[in-house]
Amino acid sequence: MMDPDKAVPREKAEEALAAEHCPTLESMLKKGLPLTRSVWLQQAWGADKHKPVPWSTEHELEVPECFRDHDAVKTRTR
Repeated sequence: MMDPDKAVPREKAEEALAAEHCPTLESMLKKGLPLTRSVWLQQAWGADKHKPVPWSTEHELEVPECFRDHDAVKTRTR
């Protein structure tokens, strides 16, 4: 699992933005916010929104590639 508070290099974030337009990531870059997964989640879901539980693959695919953590998706066992 990735450290959600570890910043990614600005170049990597800009590459992700060019590959898949993300208004949240674009805003983070413009505002000079820390380029971390945790900041992205806070900005994308906001204080008045709640992160979906369970967090699914579909939710994770909304996260820009530079912040994506495939280990964040819990698989169900039967």
